[in-house]
Amino acid sequence: MFTLKKKERLSSYKLIKKLLDSSNIVLSSSVKCVFAKIDNYLNSKYHIQILIKTPKKKIKKATERNLIKRRIREIFRKNKHLLAPDEDQVILVQIEYLLTHNTSYHVLQQDILKAFNEISIKTS
Repeated sequence: MFTLKKKERLSSYKLIKKLLDSSNIVLSSSVKCVFAKIDNYLNSKYHIQILIKTPKKKIKKATERNLIKRRIREIFRKNKHLLAPDEDQVILVQIEYLLTHNTSYHVLQQDILKAFNEISIKTS
C-alpha cells in the first residue's frame, strides 16, 4: 500500500539513455539529481520515474547503501507531488548519493526537497 510502485522505478534502457544524455543537473550538499522531461510519452501510467544510485566506492557496506536507498525511496514517495508534470509528459529523475558516510533522514530529506523544488521550477 505505501510502497514505490514498480512502474515508478526507471528500468527501461531507452529512457535511462535519454536521462543520461540530458544535461539537466541539480546539485545539493548530499545528492545530485539528473532529470529529463519527455513530451508525448503516452505509454506510461506513471508520469514520474526514478533511478537511485549509491556508489559502492563511497559507501562500502551493503547494509548502509540499502538503508540510504530506502530513505531516498521513502522521501520520493512522500514528496513526488512536487514534481507533478502535465498529462502527456514524463519526468525522469536520477538521484545519486554523494557523501562517504550515512546521514540522517531529515538532512537527506531537506536536500532532496531543495532539489525537487529546483527541478519543478526548471521543468515548468
